[in-house]
Amino acid sequence: MQPTAQSATRWELSKRREKGKPRAAGPLLVTERELEVLGLIEQGLSTYEIADTLCRSKHTIDTHRKHLLSKFQAKNAVDLINKARDHHYL
Repeated sequence: MQPTAQSATRWELSKRREKGKPRAAGPLLVTERELEVLGLIEQGLSTYEIADTLCRSKHTIDTHRKHLLSKFQAKNAVDLINKARDHHYL
């Protein structure tokens, strides 16, 4: 039986959600991409360097940084890394 266009679209959307599905390594939900960005921040890369490494725009990386700062209730990158370590994300 062939899936209808509507059910195929639902399936595609569910697959997209799984790919970017938040994952919990501690009490916070962090996406796979945010974990990648977090690791690169820990390595000392700038926003532009992270954007270049991940082939994303600077604005996208800024958004990931903002989400991370918010989720960890961090004031800056150093605070973010310390809190991420405390929660066993790094």
